[in-house]
Amino acid sequence: MTAPYRLSLVIRVDSAADLLPDNQIKFTKGCNPVLEAQINHVKRSTRKRRHTTQPSWDEKLILPLDVEHYSQIVTVSVWDKHRRYKNYLGELRLSLEDIFHNGAGFQSRTDVKWFKLHSNDDRHSFVTGSVLLGFELQVKTNKGRSKHTPEPVDNTPKIMVNGDVTTPPSWSTDEGSFVTSERSKKRAFDGWIESLLYQNAPQVAAVNDQGFYGEGIGSDVASSAYPKSQSGASDGTSFSEVSESEAFAMTSTSQSKKKKEGPYELVDRKVYGVLYLEIVSCSDLPRIHNVTRTSYDVDPFVVVTFGKKTYRTSWKRHNLNPIFNERLVFEVLPFEAGFDIRFEVLDRDLISNHDRVASVSVPLTDITENCTALPSQPIPIDRTENSSNDDDVVHEVHKSRFKRKNVVTSSVADTSNFLTLHLDLQVANQKYATKYKPTLKIRARFETYDSLRRNFWKILLRQFHPDDDATYDHVALVSLLDVLGCTDSQKLAQSFFIQLNKVDEPLTQDEVVDCLEDYIKLPDHQEKIMVFDTCPLCNRKRLLKKEELDIVTHVAVCASKDWSIVNKLLVSSYITPQLARRKWVPRVVKKITYGKYKLGGRSANILVQDRTTGIILEEKMSVYVRLGIRLLYNTTDKASSKKVRKLLKSLSEKQGAKFDSPESTKDIASFIKFHGLDLSDCLIQDPVKFPTFNEFFYRKLRPGARPLESDDPKVVVSVADSRCVCFPTVNEATQLWIKGKNFTLARLFNGNFNNYENSALYNADQCSLAIFRLAPQDYHRFHCPVDGVIGPIKHIVGEYYTVNPMAIRSELDVFGDNVRTIIPIESPQFGKVVMVAVGAMMVGSIILSVEEGEEVSRGDEIGYFKFGGSTVVLLMERDRFQFDSDLLANSHASIETLVRVGQSVGHAPDVAEVERKRLDFFQQSANYKMKVIRTLTGGDLSSAKELKDWESFNLSIIDDD
Repeated sequence: MTAPYRLSLVIRVDSAADLLPDNQIKFTKGCNPVLEAQINHVKRSTRKRRHTTQPSWDEKLILPLDVEHYSQIVTVSVWDKHRRYKNYLGELRLSLEDIFHNGAGFQSRTDVKWFKLHSNDDRHSFVTGSVLLGFELQVKTNKGRSKHTPEPVDNTPKIMVNGDVTTPPSWSTDEGSFVTSERSKKRAFDGWIESLLYQNAPQVAAVNDQGFYGEGIGSDVASSAYPKSQSGASDGTSFSEVSESEAFAMTSTSQSKKKKEGPYELVDRKVYGVLYLEIVSCSDLPRIHNVTRTSYDVDPFVVVTFGKKTYRTSWKRHNLNPIFNERLVFEVLPFEAGFDIRFEVLDRDLISNHDRVASVSVPLTDITENCTALPSQPIPIDRTENSSNDDDVVHEVHKSRFKRKNVVTSSVADTSNFLTLHLDLQVANQKYATKYKPTLKIRARFETYDSLRRNFWKILLRQFHPDDDATYDHVALVSLLDVLGCTDSQKLAQSFFIQLNKVDEPLTQDEVVDCLEDYIKLPDHQEKIMVFDTCPLCNRKRLLKKEELDIVTHVAVCASKDWSIVNKLLVSSYITPQLARRKWVPRVVKKITYGKYKLGGRSANILVQDRTTGIILEEKMSVYVRLGIRLLYNTTDKASSKKVRKLLKSLSEKQGAKFDSPESTKDIASFIKFHGLDLSDCLIQDPVKFPTFNEFFYRKLRPGARPLESDDPKVVVSVADSRCVCFPTVNEATQLWIKGKNFTLARLFNGNFNNYENSALYNADQCSLAIFRLAPQDYHRFHCPVDGVIGPIKHIVGEYYTVNPMAIRSELDVFGDNVRTIIPIESPQFGKVVMVAVGAMMVGSIILSVEEGEEVSRGDEIGYFKFGGSTVVLLMERDRFQFDSDLLANSHASIETLVRVGQSVGHAPDVAEVERKRLDFFQQSANYKMKVIRTLTGGDLSSAKELKDWESFNLSIIDDD
């Protein structure tokens, strides 16, 4: 129902004065002030005035006041705006209820008056300016249009609100009249106040005793109510302040990177611990002959792989007993506790791919169980060739200032806190196995995250007071918290003394650490204990923007410099171990055909991690298919043309009809050979018994082939054997994975489906989303994720775009345009659950095995796809469901996870996550390893000549038209 009134706030912006102190004017290149007004997610700004600190705007800013917003605080901020940077000049926060409900009663229009500007607590700026403003409420009636009246052509500008295109009230073309009655305006304004999430004006509109505004209202509410691209903190800090000297040194690329770099913050994170590894040396490497076979040619380096992290050491020239002395530090998340660490020694080649020399895998549990104890003494190793240098000695070469020669200095590494391990390597070429016994020497140390955080507090306290026996009274503790950037140090310090019943006594260092630990673990703490722009030890900014490196881990790395003099810190700069083994020529060729290696990038490099073993491989497509998809989906307006859509639809329908014919059985054998399929889990294991290719393609599995991982009905299971990405909210999915310009939940449902429009499934911040992508080599039946009853099913006719991640990360709205079937499920455990079966290029049909009103259980078959790749989208209510942590971690890194029917993908909030044991991929049988590789990549990688696209020989693309 349409509201009878449209309420707007009109701000009459007259002028400003004294925006800069007199002593600062001569140091600037001219002040170009612009005024910005914001309420909730709506912003309006004035024109820029050039070279003045006393601007006169004489403009009106109209801000619509929509119902069910969260705040009545209007923020007016002033900025010195230049072409490449902006300077903050202060802000003003006012409560609308205080403006229009003054002591004399309600008044819809106020006279212009001067308001003093203040700085917010985040900026801590010296503000001197004032603004001359007036306020007015504008109420306009909504006149309904007759249904017989034709719709006029609307050429007015549009704005985006929650993903939907709407016309701003100030630009509306609807007929309506302005309300002049004070009583009607008061009724409309009071009704708007009652509809707010926070009806009473909070204290954010008042300055504190230091003259600063506190944290703006709705920083949490706004981020959950609106997409991040639209919502902003109400403190008016949506502009990023950049200094003048930095601005002219930055390119547009560096500016975009700078915006992504956030400060260090401290939160209670779910991290298992931090592992320190030191790659010390290798010994007794095999003598691999050079080209002339007159001597050996080994330039070794070590590649370390753990989950999705891959590191590489430097290479040592012509050395069978190389000494590296390089270290690496990385976080271990809870679901990674069962992973293995893979060490590979490779021989560097100048042009071609690097050759494997030897390798070994070590379970992480072996290190975590042993490295917490006292380090053991190094075990002597018998070497075929003794190195002249001790691997505990580090040699540094530097130029002498007075002599024209290099000076070598030696120092001994401190290994007192490390466990030394000697790992027996397995040589890659078995002809060297009997003659050489290569060994890799490493040092390791593991610390839990709680222990690291306590050490972090002690490091900060020692920097403030170097004596470990120091005590902290109230003044000293408040000073310490102020230095750390605490938002309310007085209140927090007082709570520490009250907690320990020491009002008049000082606190010891351990007592302060205990109080900080208890506070950071509180689920609802609002005050930020600290925010660092740079590390307090090394003064460096954040090293990694997309990884999970936070201030605790970073300070742990900096503080660990005293345990060894090893100077090189390896950074996880490789996406996969395959990329770490490539030299520049293969890398250039791969970039041309696949696109640049980048997590979440719009390229044909599809990274998939096997959930059982943790190994990451690249899913392959043939060269012409990759280039064709890039041209089709990344060029301007070709994918949306009528000719392309018609061609894709024709190809998909004809291919489906072809594979339904009995003559298509001749293609089954070549399909099995190309993908290396294992039919041992199938109900029919003899390919000859399938009457058509499509019946082979959507083959059934034997009973018990996909058991449920948990018997608890509050555990959600995977809907298909597929590659899965999942996100807590649809907004996060659109930021990290789904890049379609027009993708919205309303477009996915094609309107108000099943009256869900007012439910959480239509709210991008309250709806969780998972995407299950089926490749041609996968089992193509999809199953029920929860127990429940099937609701009204809806079939939507659409296009046949590919669901390849390259297309999903393009500007095309694949899920909103493709042919799809919506299957709702009413679940007693999870409420409304929706499965969307999305067809794709070369998918003939979507066939369902269930009907409306039918009861289903977890693991029951819902339907199947005929030939082609396809996708199932799963939507659930966020407050009743949580995804498994390993799936979320991979999805935020833009890595798909290989899951199977029956495996857990999530659970109810009151149920613990299902624990699973990891298998060591390299300890499995050759058949098992090849099966995983074929499933991940779509082919047998042992023979590059056979890695061709099966579809290129078996699909007809001739258009009869």
